[in-house]
Amino acid sequence: MNKKMIAILIGTLLLSGCWGLMELPDVAIVSGVGIDLVDSGEYEVTTQSIQPIAIEEKQPTGFITRSSRGVTIFEAVRNFIYEMGKKQLWEHVDALIISSDIAQNNILAATDFLYRDHEPRPKMICFISKGQARELLELESELHPVPAIAIREAMENQADLSKAPYVELKDFKKLIAEPFQDPYLPIIQKNQEDFDILGTALFKEEKMIGELSPIETRSMLRILGEVEGGLQVLNLNQGSNDNEPQYATVEIKNSQSKIEAVFDMPEPKIKITIKEKAVIGDINPPFPINEDTLKTIETIYAQTVKNELVHAVNKIQKEYKVNVLKFAEVIRRSNREYWKINREEWDEIYPTLPIVIEVQTDIAHSQLIKDRIGTKNKE
Repeated sequence: MNKKMIAILIGTLLLSGCWGLMELPDVAIVSGVGIDLVDSGEYEVTTQSIQPIAIEEKQPTGFITRSSRGVTIFEAVRNFIYEMGKKQLWEHVDALIISSDIAQNNILAATDFLYRDHEPRPKMICFISKGQARELLELESELHPVPAIAIREAMENQADLSKAPYVELKDFKKLIAEPFQDPYLPIIQKNQEDFDILGTALFKEEKMIGELSPIETRSMLRILGEVEGGLQVLNLNQGSNDNEPQYATVEIKNSQSKIEAVFDMPEPKIKITIKEKAVIGDINPPFPINEDTLKTIETIYAQTVKNELVHAVNKIQKEYKVNVLKFAEVIRRSNREYWKINREEWDEIYPTLPIVIEVQTDIAHSQLIKDRIGTKNKE
């Protein structure tokens, strides 16, 4: 039985004898919540409730999904009581999934209830779904008997991929409340067998206005200093006339970001410095590694990362004009007088703000790979 589930059940059972609290059979422990907009204009709230006995007995389905509709989210949630005959316990929600239809209109309609109600915990992870949120909560994931827990665990493991941002409800609430910072959420979608968490939904205030691909997301996370791992594929013969493609894959071991506001002109510019360390995962087709080839790979690595960063910044800053990179806060801290005078014109200043990007890379040399390839070549 899942350790987290055991802790939840023990905690609930210990409290079950207290006055004013509910017995375990009288409540449904909600692990996942999905919110969709249906054709009638009403909200459809889907909850995924845990079946502890089914999980303990290792049955294939350890959850029950139910849906309820209402003109408001609160009405839909309260309607569950009439339909189920029991109250739902929202204190252990792992994943909140909101459909892109709602997000493109006004996501506050879906999150306001969760902010105001004392029961939902602020640490639930938030997602924007491509397609219906309900379908994601109804699928039977191979990763865990309870899909919402599988989704949460998959999101936690995304740190090794850097293809989607990790955003909890409390973080989203903070971002949307900041006057010069726009929020963002990871994108989730159903695939043929399970689900994928790839890319980022970008918001301008309370409305979703665009999205970033997984590679663009990694660039955003690099700038924000939130890359903890991932793979970078390098085209080693880019720009050459060699018809045979040659690639190297490096694994990111450490990534550091520094964002500075430089005031060497009347108007500021932003300088982004990325320092990254990696190891070579593979080279295809392989060749021996020496000081010269390693230096060449490092140069290509740095240029590849810089190209991706320039592309992502242009998309974020100039195409969508969303403030997700914390430039306003950097300028405010660097020059409070400038910010005091120009803050009201920030929406006009931001899209044309000059950006300078510098990338420094360091690849650890693998003697093991060199020896193996050298031995093979001698044979």
